Amino acid sequence: MFSTKKGNLFALFFVIHFLAGNLVLALILASFPAMPSILPTIGMTQILLVFLPSVYYRFLFRTPVKSTFRLYKTNPLNFLLSGLLALTSIPLVMLVNLISQFMFKPALDETLANIGSENYLLAILVIAVFPGVFEELISRGIILSHYRNHKVLVTSVISGFFFGMMHMNMNQFMYAFVIGFLLSIVVHITGSVFTSMLMHFIINGTNLSLAFVASSDIFASLPGYEEQEVMMEQLDHSQLLLQSLGVVIVLFLVSLPFFLGILFAMVMVNNKWDLLKSNAKSSDFFAREKILTDEEVLELGIPVDTKPRERIFTIPLILTTLIFIAVAVLTEILPSL
Repeated sequence: MFSTKKGNLFALFFVIHFLAGNLVLALILASFPAMPSILPTIGMTQILLVFLPSVYYRFLFRTPVKSTFRLYKTNPLNFLLSGLLALTSIPLVMLVNLISQFMFKPALDETLANIGSENYLLAILVIAVFPGVFEELISRGIILSHYRNHKVLVTSVISGFFFGMMHMNMNQFMYAFVIGFLLSIVVHITGSVFTSMLMHFIINGTNLSLAFVASSDIFASLPGYEEQEVMMEQLDHSQLLLQSLGVVIVLFLVSLPFFLGILFAMVMVNNKWDLLKSNAKSSDFFAREKILTDEEVLELGIPVDTKPRERIFTIPLILTTLIFIAVAVLTEILPSL
């Protein structure tokens, strides 16, 4: 029912659907007058190109909804810990984002620069709520469930890798990979996708809110604001990055002990230390899905399945990776040469 090959095949389908859908959507929108806001386009992309594939998956594969998407109840304390973990992880995300910008073009600079003129509630819906739900159903739901027979670290790396490729640019790939790995670990610890949805929402919502504040006139009346603006305009991109990097490193170092402490508390509350320490199978973290070991199967008198362990690097995964690299080269690397 759940196999690595099927999971990789779905990942390939998702990437092709996403790219083709973006092209079709761009052609359709080109025939209409330019919209005053980018938010409806982002909303349509999330619904049609991210959420819709999960609906296709459900009808094609007929897998159980709960165990596929990990829609399990969890300890209410996990929501509090997940929220705090999300907040303390933001400096880490900012740090990886800044470092990646030394190598790759920032993907969201233009969008975030104009975000102050958008409707805040609509922005929260399409940039925080929609991705928090739709992208988690794909990355921490479908992809994760098809890697349930692999070790938790392997499963989490694959989840983060696919989550990075979903964004289709190198800048977002870098920090999305880190976020995706963390969110996968959290789902394994808490046993529920709802905690990763909450974290995803908080991370996106907090960054969006900070962008709203930064692009507003709230600081314009402060002493020295205009002088600071003039000085910033004289700096090139690398100089701006270096100036920001020092601040972000300090934030990261301050937040790191809290981040690790909250993560450790989450592990202990859910009694997952031994499983993490032994790098157990992904399925062992979900009590409802525990797969019998060969020893347990023999004790029950059931013939042991002797077929070889599932391969991770199947042709669909290789093709998905090559498509992502090709898109990055054509849209980012070649134009900058």
